Amino acid sequence: MLAKCGAVGLNGMLGCLLSGVRRGPLAKCRLHSNAKGASTPARYLTAAAVAAARHFIWQPCYRAVLVDAAGTFLMPSEPITDVYLRYARPHGCRLSDNEVLQRFRRAYNTPWGTSSLRYVGDARPFWQNIVEQSTGCNNPEVSEAIYEYYSRAEAWYVTPGAVEALQRLKSAGLLLAVVSNFDTRLRPLLRELGVEKLFDAVIVSAEVHAEKPNPVIFDTAVRTLSAAAVTRGTAAMSGCGSPLAPAAAQAAAAQRGGAIATDFAPLFPEQVVHIGDDRRNDCWGARDAGLTAWHWGYDVRSWEEVADRVLLGSQVDDYYDDLSYAAQA
Repeated sequence: MLAKCGAVGLNGMLGCLLSGVRRGPLAKCRLHSNAKGASTPARYLTAAAVAAARHFIWQPCYRAVLVDAAGTFLMPSEPITDVYLRYARPHGCRLSDNEVLQRFRRAYNTPWGTSSLRYVGDARPFWQNIVEQSTGCNNPEVSEAIYEYYSRAEAWYVTPGAVEALQRLKSAGLLLAVVSNFDTRLRPLLRELGVEKLFDAVIVSAEVHAEKPNPVIFDTAVRTLSAAAVTRGTAAMSGCGSPLAPAAAQAAAAQRGGAIATDFAPLFPEQVVHIGDDRRNDCWGARDAGLTAWHWGYDVRSWEEVADRVLLGSQVDDYYDDLSYAAQA
């Protein structure tokens, strides 16, 4: 069974830029005694067995997967302090990296005006305020240059393994969506990074006027994907983690007109899992909306693990718990 969500991360879009703390896994390791009485991790599936299992077509444990953007699916190409100071120092900023970092944290977590939403439309006013508070530089050219930088694909990269894992889930019949506290730059960014078509829906807080942890944004994602499920269908969930057929056999069956069971029913929250890097926004918010939530970096530590847990179910729990145990040893 997955560990509960770990330590609270910073709220919002750029929390991934700030912590400076290497996130460690929360392991829950089952132990057994060896012949000498020493406790050692019990491994029920070897790496070879898990690798072999991936060659089968499985009946998944969920019908849809939601992913957070910044800090989970997308990562910044360089630390935020490097970016802010690169643009602010030519305009008189003499603050240190740590001073900018602390000022950013303070500004980002201060309520924004009279609105409960940070990201309204393109969120330029919000980010201008953050830059000014972080750098002490109120020159509009600085905030605009930083804003434009983060609008470009060069400022971001896709987390290693994410595309391959999500393609694997999509091929297995699951629906995929991004659910993110972000402004209107997100869709163009995903397009420029070449990953927009990977998703069946992109739910952006600035567009739906609700930010995580508000359950409304998750409800919107489920409703949007439910329309796709009724129209196109998803892989059926029954028999979670049960093998259906080797991939080659399944392909041959498809040529004969056969197919794995498809579910055209509306999508329900309990049939959806969300992955994100913020305990409050992603885990608590998704769970309040009735979804399963996995905390990126704690409950799941790689995109391969995400795909394995969705498709193979509880039978890989011990395998991944053992990996976590070994990493902490």
